[in-house]
Amino acid sequence: MSKVTMPEPAFTTVIRNIPRVLFSGAQMEAYAAAKVREALIDAIEIVRQARHSIGAGALAENAQHEQSVVGPHLDAVEDEIRALLPSQ
Repeated sequence: MSKVTMPEPAFTTVIRNIPRVLFSGAQMEAYAAAKVREALIDAIEIVRQARHSIGAGALAENAQHEQSVVGPHLDAVEDEIRALLPSQ
């Protein structure tokens, strides 16, 4: 479930007896950036969980080999995701 909430409307108006809620462009850009940031942070957490599950249930020497082969790739994936994070 998303932790990012919609911003408060810039203002509300009634057009043809229908209430309208209006947001500014800056509000919507900030909301979109927050949603993207949240999704990328979730993706980083998935990569971390994958890194910690490498070799789970395997013999120690096999797990160590898997970590040495796969670990650097997961580190690179995490770095790439972090590079996509919008600044706050």
